This record gives sequence, structure tokens and C-alpha cells, in this order.
Amino acid sequence: MKNNKRNSALSELSVESLDILFQAMTKGEMLESLPVIKIPYQIIKVVKDFKEKRFIRKLDFFLKNLSQTTTEEREKFINSFTTSTKKEDFYDGLLNHINGIDSMEKIAVLSELFSNFTKEKVTQREFYKLAKSLEDIFFEDLQYLKFAYGKSYISKSTKGTRYYIFSEDPDLLLKNGLIIENTGLSIVPEKIDPHNFGLNGLSIEYEQYYISKLGLNMINYGLANI
Repeated sequence: MKNNKRNSALSELSVESLDILFQAMTKGEMLESLPVIKIPYQIIKVVKDFKEKRFIRKLDFFLKNLSQTTTEEREKFINSFTTSTKKEDFYDGLLNHINGIDSMEKIAVLSELFSNFTKEKVTQREFYKLAKSLEDIFFEDLQYLKFAYGKSYISKSTKGTRYYIFSEDPDLLLKNGLIIENTGLSIVPEKIDPHNFGLNGLSIEYEQYYISKLGLNMINYGLANI
């Protein structure tokens, strides 16, 4: 029942309202000030359906962290949708991601990803996958991913550049496609010291992974400034 209410409220929020929200993403602008620029009443209804204070705090934090985008980039993004339905579907999904993320640290990551999405550094499909993963992965896992990247063994071949790492608790990173288990002839245990990753013992005692393209996008376009 609650999900039905939420979806109903989102469907009543006009595309024009969301465009105004996005255009208002300038440094220091608080969500409380947005009604002054004629945000329709429906936004208040959406906020109520998203448990009021918690959602408004996350949305405000998300907006304030978008200050690095320029007016031109925001306008280009808004005009990139071929139909108002596609635009509304995207905004609907974005609001649901903001609501589903459980920490301000991960909201900051989402804001970074979104800024880089508007700059066309990640594709829409990649942004969707990364935003969804933020709902599932602990922030500590993301911190470890960034840390492990800095300690990784870098291998360059005809397959491209790979960043090999160890992890004791890879489940959520694996599930969301940010790392890939390294199997077969390409295993390079002798090249990686587990102690670099805060692990004790021999390299053969641990599973080895390499960071996927999606994982690299998370690091470079979501975690770089976090």
C-alpha cells in the first residue's frame, strides 16, 4: 500500500517541476528555498510520501552537492530527453534511488555520479547500475574498493588494463558487478601482497579479483572526491 502511495505521488509530480528542481542545483541553495521559485505543491506531497524529514534531508544534500555542474550542462541534460515521458521516468527513478539509499555518504557518491553523468563521463545505463548498487552496498565496501584500487597490482595486456586486488568480504561488490573473480590462467598471486590490503597470510589463501569497468567508474566518477 505504501509503495502505491509513493508511486501515485511521483506520477503527480510534473516534469516541469523536476526541471525547476534540477536547474536550481546551485551552491548553497537549500531545498527549503525552492518553493520561492514556484515549485508546485506536488513536491510537498512527494516529500510526505517519502517520510518527510529523512527524504527532504537526503534530497537537499543531493542538490547541494551538485554545485560543480554548470548551467549549460544542466540545460543540456534536461534537453537531452526525446520525450517528456522518458524524462519523467528518469526523474522518478532518481527520486526512488535517493529514497532507497540509507546514508548521507552514499548520497554524496550518487551526487558525484549524477554530476559526471550530466557531463557524459558515464552512460545512462552505467549510471542506473551504479545508482542501484548504492542501495545495496555498504559504504565501507565502497571505501575498501577505493583503498584496494590504490594498492592494486596493475597488469596491461591485449585485454586492456586490469587492477588486481584481494578481498575478504567481496559478496556485495561481486553481486553488483564492481569486481570480477579472477580465475583461470590469468591468476597472478605472486604479484600481489595480501598485507597491502590489510590481510595476513599467503596470497594463495585468498580469492583474487580485478576491478570491473563499472567498478572503475564508481571509483573515478563517484568516489574520487569522497
